[in-house]
Amino acid sequence: PADVLATADATTMQSVVDAGATTADPRVFATNHLVLVTPVGNPAGVQALADLDDPSVSYVVCVQTAPCGVLAADLLTGEGVSAEPVSREVDVKAVLSKVTLDEADAGLVYASDAVAAGEDVERIDVPAAEADRTEYLVAPVEQAGEPDLAADWVDLLLSPEGRQVLRDAGFTEPAG
Repeated sequence: PADVLATADATTMQSVVDAGATTADPRVFATNHLVLVTPVGNPAGVQALADLDDPSVSYVVCVQTAPCGVLAADLLTGEGVSAEPVSREVDVKAVLSKVTLDEADAGLVYASDAVAAGEDVERIDVPAAEADRTEYLVAPVEQAGEPDLAADWVDLLLSPEGRQVLRDAGFTEPAG
């Protein structure tokens, strides 16, 4: 049993709220956006999202049922990229794996995953992606065995210390 629920999409959190399973309103604790990553050395010379349309460049994204896949599809369409990815992976970790194993020239992953990958990838910021952010929500749940501790943990996550840890991990702070 969980004491706190954190989600990467509002739909999942809303289903828990609708079921009456939270003890407080969900709060946005961080945001994230997509970046391009390439294998170390960037052998395909990818410099921008438009380079994904080059027939010699292979790239991977998340499946469209995952939040990262929804963002990727919107970004690619919005920026006029018409080339199809060589694969759609189940999640960001799988996209990152394809890139770090040199099975793709590039991939779209969350900025926090690029930070976590460290020197195993090269990161290319995509300015258009910064406007379309994923919001991460958190709330204590009704079934919490230690409800006070759960509330304290949420408070810590939202505190200046918690936000600094999140920034260091590549997340961004929510507006407001």
